[in-house]
Amino acid sequence: MLIQLTPCPFCGSKDIGVNPLLPPFRAYCKDCGAEGPNSTVSPEMALLYWNTTGCTNQLTWTKSRPTKPGFYFYKARNIQVVKIDWQGPEDEPTLWCVSIGQPVSALKGKWAGPITEPEEVEDADSR
Repeated sequence: MLIQLTPCPFCGSKDIGVNPLLPPFRAYCKDCGAEGPNSTVSPEMALLYWNTTGCTNQLTWTKSRPTKPGFYFYKARNIQVVKIDWQGPEDEPTLWCVSIGQPVSALKGKWAGPITEPEEVEDADSR
């Protein structure tokens, strides 16, 4: 699958690479070293995530945790796209980071979003 990549949102370079060997897969700028969010799915998904990082220069990184379900950028050691949803009993639901497996209240990184839900890429092996 050929993916049209957006330039690096930090330096403008069009020289983007991806680590294709082992998960987590991550796209990166070969000029400034900026890294996109992790993908445990495929290198192609990492490239699609790279395209969504272009909006990080329009979003603000904050320590304020999400207050509603959705997809967000989460930055601790690296940037990743995470899904936030309600879990627990109906009378006392808790916002949960489904992607990391912890309640949002336990996560100490920075947040940006919400963002549009990333598209899934059909793997060639699943056809």
